[in-house]
Amino acid sequence: MKRAPLLLLLLAAALPLCGQEVAPVRPTVVDSVLAEARSHLGAPYRRGGRTPEGFDDAGFTRYVYGLFGYFLPPATVPQSRQGVAVDTADLRPGDLVFFGGSRSGRRVGHVGIVTDVDSAGFRFIHASSRGVTITASTDVYYRQRYLLARRLVKWKPAPKLPSAPVE
Repeated sequence: MKRAPLLLLLLAAALPLCGQEVAPVRPTVVDSVLAEARSHLGAPYRRGGRTPEGFDDAGFTRYVYGLFGYFLPPATVPQSRQGVAVDTADLRPGDLVFFGGSRSGRRVGHVGIVTDVDSAGFRFIHASSRGVTITASTDVYYRQRYLLARRLVKWKPAPKLPSAPVE
């Protein structure tokens, strides 16, 4: 409907009248990367696939990050050398996480993108044999195969919002 933009415009015009100016909230690169990645949930798996018609793991991360100017190699092992190393305790959404393959043991064989982190571990979106899906790092298959993480996007601390005056 066309009423939503008008309503947002009216609300934005009224904000300065509320006593405080509020800076517009802009999505970060990571927010945009994750929104794009999630838009492909359920896309089919295709060995060597690099498009929404079918992805493999490295093709998926390459496609998603490529839309935002981050050009990744087409294979998992060279992707594991991109960006900067991240300790597991410092994982953040948007980080790439790498796992050993089912036949390769401790050699990088799978990649995904961290979607969220909590005290239990992290969740990541990836192209698996079931298609693009989100999986918990506590899943036995992936927990046993986790190897490393890399960060492509520099994180900036969130701006401090002005506190409300105390009356």
